Amino acid sequence: MNGSAIAATGLRKAYKDKTVLDGIDLDVRTGGMRRKLDLAMTLVGEPQIIFLDEPTTGLDPRSRRTMWEIIRELVARGTTIFLTTQYLEEADELADRIAVLDQGRLVAEGTADQLKRQVPGSHVRLRFTSRDALDVAAEVLQIGVALLMGFRPSASLPEWLGAIGIVVLTVLAMGWLTVAFGLAAKTPESAGLAAVPLMLLPFLSSAFVPADKMGAGARQFAEYQPFISIIEALRGLLTGAPSTGSTVTAVAWCVGLTLVGYLWARRSFTKRA
Repeated sequence: MNGSAIAATGLRKAYKDKTVLDGIDLDVRTGGMRRKLDLAMTLVGEPQIIFLDEPTTGLDPRSRRTMWEIIRELVARGTTIFLTTQYLEEADELADRIAVLDQGRLVAEGTADQLKRQVPGSHVRLRFTSRDALDVAAEVLQIGVALLMGFRPSASLPEWLGAIGIVVLTVLAMGWLTVAFGLAAKTPESAGLAAVPLMLLPFLSSAFVPADKMGAGARQFAEYQPFISIIEALRGLLTGAPSTGSTVTAVAWCVGLTLVGYLWARRSFTKRA
């Protein structure tokens, strides 16, 4: 009997709850499946203390969340877990007490709240249930800053509704593209970096400088990227001088990017399942 079969057999005898083994193919294993099997082999014999060395390193976001849930379930059953990790948010989510090491020396220890209070300065933390909610909040913040700086829209009610519709379509398109990037990435780090080019696109558009005032290379790029149409459509709607061409182009870009992101994300999800 191979190691995978031994782990599966032993775990089924030891635990009534088999969530650790859900979705595992014992012959063809992804990185996430291998991690779950490693944990399953550790659980044979129902140990009271478990040492986990960076259990989520290299996992995609979905497998990482699954591993977090498994660890939480083990702690709820009374198992003591010593976990090493490079991710601060992971320690914040899972650990009752945290020890911070720097070059082999213990430099801080305590609960997550105790360690946070040692950081000088004050701040306000906002938590959102989804990336779409975060994007909407960012748009609202930008509009609020614009109003504080003196921008006064002269749009009618239909123009306001049109501007809101374009914002919603833009958030939807960027959301699906971000999901697709995340599913296609091989590590959490690359998943986070994959969306950076999307964040830079508004700065390479007419949001701050008219496209005809840009240099040769930047002007050609700005004129044919999606955000220039979106920004021009919003500017026209909010100032009461809508441009049909810019609005239609912005909607077409949003619909097209949403479709590309959805199909790409679905294909990547199917390959990983």
